[in-house]
Amino acid sequence: DGDFAGGGDNYEEIGDSLDPLAVFGSGIMLIILSKLDALSVAQARLVCRDWLDIASSDKIWLSKV
Repeated sequence: DGDFAGGGDNYEEIGDSLDPLAVFGSGIMLIILSKLDALSVAQARLVCRDWLDIASSDKIWLSKV
């Protein structure tokens, strides 16, 4: 209960799902988002403000242009 991969209670639930950003952290999410096409990254920016911050990173978008 509340213990996900040793992360303790430091994760957020979105509906019935865990927020990957809260579970994996911004570094891993940057890697994941950098593997996606530009449209998918643009859509990820719409999830919430935290995702907007990560998905707006120049590190992601420089490889998309």
